[in-house]
Amino acid sequence: MKIFVLTFFFLTFAFAQDLQNRSSVRFKGEFGDNYATVYSITTSKKLATDGTSLFFGIGRQSRDKKKWSVEIMGQRQWPYNETLTPKNPKPTLGFWALDVRYRRQLTTNWSLYVEPSVILSKPGFYEFVVVERKVLPWLGVRMETENTHRLTKQSITAGGGLGFGPVHRWGLDFAGAAVYRASPTGKDEKRVYLNATKTF
Repeated sequence: MKIFVLTFFFLTFAFAQDLQNRSSVRFKGEFGDNYATVYSITTSKKLATDGTSLFFGIGRQSRDKKKWSVEIMGQRQWPYNETLTPKNPKPTLGFWALDVRYRRQLTTNWSLYVEPSVILSKPGFYEFVVVERKVLPWLGVRMETENTHRLTKQSITAGGGLGFGPVHRWGLDFAGAAVYRASPTGKDEKRVYLNATKTF
């Protein structure tokens, strides 16, 4: 039984219309194939509102920890540094959500990530889906869609690009992606992700 595992994503960089930096700390306590998990994710944005999300819940994984995992978590999000305007005179109080994360290595080369989330305090639904096929040990072709559905507004994006890694250097696992996502409900997005992970 492993009592405690800390995973630190010390840099996640995403670029769309807004420059973003995302820092994440994850705590994971394993009990056989089951585990308890907590994520703290803070996002800093150049133009939009910054925020911190706390995820907490339980998970189950394949015995080798590589084939699949599923997590069911509650989410509490707090915004800060919010710009108030005549159209937005009151600060946003954040929201509660129920979040599920499912990862599966479908075959040697194909992988799937699905994250649906039900937004409870501001009724809505969010989903993020990534399908990737490895063409080289360090290079993959990636398709993804990220959408938010509300009664008053829809945000839909879908596209693809290249995924890189994982590559192990200096005690860290590096991975990244570069994608272009089209949006019928807003502006198209160009995104670059860079992740560096350290597990203690």
